[in-house]
Amino acid sequence: MMTPLLLVLCMLIMMPLASAKMVQVSDLGAYRFVERMNFFAKALDPPVSIDEPLHVGMMRPDSPYDIYATGQKYAVLSLFCNQAGYVSKITIQTPLNTKEGWHNATRLCALAVAAIGASKSEFEVLFNKRLASRHSSDVWCAAANRRIILQTYPFKSTAVLRITAYDQ
Repeated sequence: MMTPLLLVLCMLIMMPLASAKMVQVSDLGAYRFVERMNFFAKALDPPVSIDEPLHVGMMRPDSPYDIYATGQKYAVLSLFCNQAGYVSKITIQTPLNTKEGWHNATRLCALAVAAIGASKSEFEVLFNKRLASRHSSDVWCAAANRRIILQTYPFKSTAVLRITAYDQ
């Protein structure tokens, strides 16, 4: 039988985990976010450039997200912006079994995480040997003041990398 003190202690420990809510991944809009990605992309060897995103619009009239898309060969970066215009979640898609597409998709994902503000150690926590066919990793990003979640999973004939954020 649990004592009342132990029960209260368990509730206090578990309550923050249960009350975490999804938040936007960035306080930037789609165009500024891609500009920030390009800032980091210039430091790559060889440097790369990501085109300005195309405003796709809402997939449905009742959708909470406005979608912007850009990418590189065989990899599509989709930025889902909330009603306030900030990037709420990110997906990168590439055909399965396309080596160049997977390389470009992981590079876009890494640039997006850098644009969010992840430090080198936070970046390593998210990416350390974790880009398998299906996985999930998370890290508290101090600069962004939110928990960044990176998920990788297959969907039909596509590999999907998804970045979301939570407030705890």
